[in-house]
Amino acid sequence: MRLKESRLANLYKTKNKLRDYAKNNHFDKFWTLTFDPKICGASDDYRFEEMRKWLRKMRDKYGKFNYLAVPERHKSGQIHWHMMTGYFEPKLIDSGKEYRNIPILNCPEWEFGFTNIQNVRSKKKISNYVSKYITKDLMDSPARRNKKKYWGSSLLELPEVFSISEEVNGLPEAGFESEVCKIYDMEKADFTKYFGERKKPLAD
Repeated sequence: MRLKESRLANLYKTKNKLRDYAKNNHFDKFWTLTFDPKICGASDDYRFEEMRKWLRKMRDKYGKFNYLAVPERHKSGQIHWHMMTGYFEPKLIDSGKEYRNIPILNCPEWEFGFTNIQNVRSKKKISNYVSKYITKDLMDSPARRNKKKYWGSSLLELPEVFSISEEVNGLPEAGFESEVCKIYDMEKADFTKYFGERKKPLAD
């Protein structure tokens, strides 16, 4: 039972961390990257390793950029990738297709299967969308046990956490509220507007 509870706690922790990364950093493209099983087989390890090597290849060619890449296990049992990127300008081509009147792009430098690339329309929605792919099945997979479950660039920053004791008028609605505290999730500019500059974030 303790092992099951520990795994569930790790699952929630990973999901929350992904949401924090997604909301706290610049991302302007959302990617789906697939592997053709006729070429790549069905190995999870192969898909993780080739994704890692491709990301390194892109960094070497285009310089450092923001990325958050999360695997999804398709109903076929095989993994493909969803990724958010920022400050990344590889060669992209118009697929000739659209989603809600927005062009769908392809990346010819991904050689393993299909690509679907769109502009990010809502960071909040996309952060929830990405985090949902970290599932219990993937966390417990023997192929990924004690290994990375997703890829994130070293440039990504987690949000700072501050404890504020004084009353402040005019705040937006709290994301969480109890008898003990209120928790607000806001952009840095909004935080500064309400609370001014704070030098020391709350320690973990």
